[in-house]
Amino acid sequence: MFVNRKLRSVFAGLAIMAGAAGQAVAGNGQGTVGSVLVGRLGYQVFVQVLNPTFTGYACGTPGTWHFAFSTQNPGGKDMLATVLAAKAMGLSLVFVGSGTCSQDANLEDVSYIITL
Repeated sequence: MFVNRKLRSVFAGLAIMAGAAGQAVAGNGQGTVGSVLVGRLGYQVFVQVLNPTFTGYACGTPGTWHFAFSTQNPGGKDMLATVLAAKAMGLSLVFVGSGTCSQDANLEDVSYIITL
């Protein structure tokens, strides 16, 4: 009976570790804003970062578009205003990812944006 409890503990621990290992790690990217695309539904925003440097990336390998967010989410319209202002002024931004890819499977969702 003791062995069965011990084995259950070991298997439970392994299951928890396996689940944690499968979770995406939030990344971030820094650079100036290249192109900005508003999706056909009107609330999805996709951002291209020029000369980017990345620290991690939750959604595979960055392609032409790097980060995404929704203007329907809290702060989304403020993030869009920040991105557009930075693009107009040529400022560098840091995009901090959320570790999720809900707008597009290959684009990390933005948690917040820092202007430099």
